[in-house]
Amino acid sequence: MKKNNIGYLLREGIRGIFLHGFMSFAAICVTVACLIIVGSFALILYNLHVMILDLEQENEILVYIDENYSEAKAKSVGSQINLISNVHEAKFVSRQQALETSSTRRTTPRFLTASRQTHCVTGSS
Repeated sequence: MKKNNIGYLLREGIRGIFLHGFMSFAAICVTVACLIIVGSFALILYNLHVMILDLEQENEILVYIDENYSEAKAKSVGSQINLISNVHEAKFVSRQQALETSSTRRTTPRFLTASRQTHCVTGSS
């Protein structure tokens, strides 16, 4: 394209913007609205992706062994579970350890243990 043609096209484009101001404004508004909608959906999809990745990291399954099993036999079941291809870790927790962690987690909430103070106003005459 010649240098003259580029100048002519730019002049006509700028003149057209000012001649048809409302249509130019409408075109800009529609473009901005489309960008906002596409950007919002992109952010929602990204947040969903991050939340799914977090869920994958927190996925946990608890297995309870029969009370009649000895501790050695229960640990051997854990080693068999570790052999499964999609198992990341199998951790044996004895009854005593489970009781201790359970009792530390089940502390009474602070707002229930707060002592209630009553204020009495006595007037002297």
